[in-house]
Amino acid sequence: MDRIKLTFKIAGYILFLLLVAWYFSGSLLKSYDLSQHGKVTTAKVTAYQYSESNGRKGRTKRHHDHLITFGTHRDLIDLGKEVKVGTEFYIVYSTASPSNFVIGKTKRSVFEYFKQEHGAVGLIVGALLAIFLPLEILALIRRFLSPPYKAQPTQTEIRLEQIGIKNSRERLKKPLKRSLLICLTSFVLFIIFGDHKSSYGNLVLTSASFSAAIFVFSYLLTYKTAKN
Repeated sequence: MDRIKLTFKIAGYILFLLLVAWYFSGSLLKSYDLSQHGKVTTAKVTAYQYSESNGRKGRTKRHHDHLITFGTHRDLIDLGKEVKVGTEFYIVYSTASPSNFVIGKTKRSVFEYFKQEHGAVGLIVGALLAIFLPLEILALIRRFLSPPYKAQPTQTEIRLEQIGIKNSRERLKKPLKRSLLICLTSFVLFIIFGDHKSSYGNLVLTSASFSAAIFVFSYLLTYKTAKN
């Protein structure tokens, strides 16, 4: 049954690694693009529009949309408050993809742009996950492919193994209910406190993906191995 648990662990870690890569890939690609093709210029506010929309739980979302021009390009940006038409400020935009831009006076590195969007904690967590998750997955795969050598079992050992398999099936079932409850709770919390600026479909997809990963990890944590 150790190989079964190893299979669950490998699948869980790979799933979580893919979710982390998917979540951070957009930010990393934009940051890399700005670090390679970024150009400092001034943007000018040419139009402003204030609007409100109804969010979940009766909350009102306020939008301060500004139309800005820089060079021959135009784009919309929500500045969080009203900025008068005619105001100019510095931005860094990508010459390869002008719709990719940030407010700022200087061109920065990939990690600085990534830190600007996700904060220092996000940068540290992302770096640790990117380093240690693949190493842990490789270690588990090596254990799976090269299990310890075992001599041919006796009839008594075969019988004990059959009993162990039966007990293991029971142990696999027990944490299922608790893990499903944790998964459902995390999904509801993601929906309530998630990024409400994104579309509802993206919010549900992101919440479901991370809840599935949480289910796998909570199941692995609550699963009890056989006592020697």
